[in-house]
Amino acid sequence: MNRASGTSYRGTTFSERMADAPCAQNDPDLSFPGGKGKFELAYAQAKRDCDRCPLQLREECLELALKGEGNSAAVTRFGVFGGLDPDERYALAKERSAERAQSPHTAGHGTQARARAHRRAGETPCGPCLNAETEMRRHRGWKVPA
Repeated sequence: MNRASGTSYRGTTFSERMADAPCAQNDPDLSFPGGKGKFELAYAQAKRDCDRCPLQLREECLELALKGEGNSAAVTRFGVFGGLDPDERYALAKERSAERAQSPHTAGHGTQARARAHRRAGETPCGPCLNAETEMRRHRGWKVPA
């Protein structure tokens, strides 16, 4: 709930919930400033608006912006979304990408892909992963030890 106006953020779609957000009530130039030297002040004001948003809506807004990160045509490429400016979002997206790349276990347990990930990491596949691998071999008609 918006503390200032008492507005509820319980719309059924993200767009409906965003219509009541503090940033939607302001001049778009605050979140999307133009010209040199205007960014810091405008971004600071926009971030204060983000601080007034419920955490769930702010996180949803940030995730939407991160989906567009790296896409030069994305509407969310510029401006403040989820409390982060473009440079901060870029750094977060890069950090998340590096974390995913370092993890040898990107597929879920109980899959053939995860069994291969176990082996690449020098591990013995867990039971669910071994079962998935065994089922794949049976399905292909390969001999499977009992």
